[in-house]
Amino acid sequence: MHLAAPQHAAPAAPARVPAGMASVGAALAALLLPLASLAMRAPEGAAELLWVAGWACAAWAAIAAVSAVVLLVRERTAMSRRTTRTTVQLIGFAVALLAVTAWLHPFAGSGGGAG
Repeated sequence: MHLAAPQHAAPAAPARVPAGMASVGAALAALLLPLASLAMRAPEGAAELLWVAGWACAAWAAIAAVSAVVLLVRERTAMSRRTTRTTVQLIGFAVALLAVTAWLHPFAGSGGGAG
């Protein structure tokens, strides 16, 4: 008896996975960075850990968003209009959330030392 390996079709929307990862990463960053601000009175190291974890999530979300855009541009003719719209919405959500998060929680400095 010969068992053949299962044939898997290529994913219908290859850009949707990194777009979803970007959205989840951006949401985690938006959750962890404010928690780092609130954890200033927590045990030593908790605020720093949350801050690093938040920015790590933000960095991975940005990388995933860029890869989703690249995949979307490369495969735009093979995807349906609905799939493309969903992927673009996920990417837009991630980018908007990352922008607001970075604006509210600057990576370095707070701007209070100017002047």
